[in-house]
Formats: sequence, structure tokens, C-alpha cells
Amino acid sequence: MQRKEFQWNEYTISYLEDGSGDTLVLIHAFPFNALMWKPQLEKLANNFYIIAPDIPSFGSSFPTPNILTMDLAANFVNALLDHLDIKKANICGLSMGGYISLAFTEFFSEKLEKLILADTHGAEDFIEKKLQRQKFINEIEKVGTGKLLEQFVSSTLGPSTKAHNLDLVCQVRKIMEMAKPETIISALRGMAERPARFNVLKKIKRPVCVIVGEDDFITPLSDAEDIVNSTPNAILKVIPNSGHLSNIENPNFFNNVIKDFILENN
Repeated sequence: MQRKEFQWNEYTISYLEDGSGDTLVLIHAFPFNALMWKPQLEKLANNFYIIAPDIPSFGSSFPTPNILTMDLAANFVNALLDHLDIKKANICGLSMGGYISLAFTEFFSEKLEKLILADTHGAEDFIEKKLQRQKFINEIEKVGTGKLLEQFVSSTLGPSTKAHNLDLVCQVRKIMEMAKPETIISALRGMAERPARFNVLKKIKRPVCVIVGEDDFITPLSDAEDIVNSTPNAILKVIPNSGHLSNIENPNFFNNVIKDFILENN
């Protein structure tokens, strides 16, 4: 696994890469960075050429946009593919990464091979959610990110993980703590502004795999079913013993779902 970077407009873009074969792009959740994909980089690199970017300005990418819109992030993913001269890729996004993946699909559908949407949904923020995001922003500006990140650790991980895998709980907290306050605020603003993408889902011509942790209370099974019901060629996979971070909480199961889906009919 190597870390590399390149320049795109005013941004310095950092990404992790490993493996060989068909390209698999892994787009991280909020408020994480590419390190959340370590279980996939370590195992799926035997089957695919994996790229895991740090979306600006998470991880090692910088600077911070005033508002990190999902469209801007999708353009960043496209710039990375252009930089690497990749014409088609399998795109996998988890949570915020799923929002970005749908934006990428809308604007760069010709580069999409297969799409994996994990622990995410296709709707826009309703007013209650927008107000909650603004409340988070106000809190960060007053007292910092500590309380918010503690809430996120508690809500993102499933009960089995929190009860039986304290090492993983600590790892998740450490990755979250890498996010700068201004980065978190920028992304909260961007997620609040994103549109619904059900119109995009209805037009997808490529195979789609929708993944959800069985104990995901942030984007539950009903959200995953909404995506599947709106998408012509989609399958649904439920990851046992996991919450919102299904790729980390049950990586072996998650990895097998990804591998089987991409390699099927290739």
C-alpha cells in the first residue's frame, strides 16, 4: 500500500493505492479519510487495483473548500482517474462516499463500470437534518469537535462492535480525530446542500450493489431498499454484525460481497 499525491487546480490530492487488475475506487465516509479502507486495501488488492482518495480536505489532501459539495468531490474523483489515465472504474462509496459516488455517476457515467453504494441513501436532507447539521456547525465553532466526534463513534458503530471490539472502537475514534474542525464544517455544509439522486438511480445502466449493515441506525435497511427499488439493475446485501461502518466492522463479509459482485460476469 502506497500513499501518493498529485495537483488538481488549487488542491493537493492524496490517495492510497495497491494491487493490480480492474480498478476499484473507494470513497470514504464523513468524517473519515482513506485509512478507513485499510481492510479492503490489504485484502482486495489481490483481486483489484485499488485507489482510496482523501477527499479535500480530509486526511492529507488540502486546502479546505468553504463548502465541500458532493459535486466538487465527484469532480475530484474524476480528476484522479484522469491523472491515472483510467477510462473505467468500479466505484464504491460509503455514507458520504455514497453521496459522492451518485454525483460521480450523474456527471461521469461513461467512466462507471459497476457501482457499490454502502450504508448510504439517495434522498436530500430534509429540514430537520439540515437544522441538525447547522447545530453541529454552531457547536464546533464554539467548543470544537470533541463532543460531536464522541457522538459519531457511538452512533456509527453497531452494538456488537461496541461490546466486543474495543480496539476497533479506538481505531475509529483515532481516524475521526484526524479531521480538522474547518474540514468537518465544510463537509456538513456540502452534505446539507446536496440534491436527491433518485433520478440518477433510475437512469443507471450499469450493475449496482447496495450494502447495509444489519444494525445501521444512521442509514437503515429501509434507506437501502429505497435505493434498490429506484434502480433498474440493483442487488441488496446485508452485512451481519455491523452498524454504519460495515466495511470495518465485518470486513471479511464486506470484502467477499465486493469481490463476488465485481468479478461476476466480468
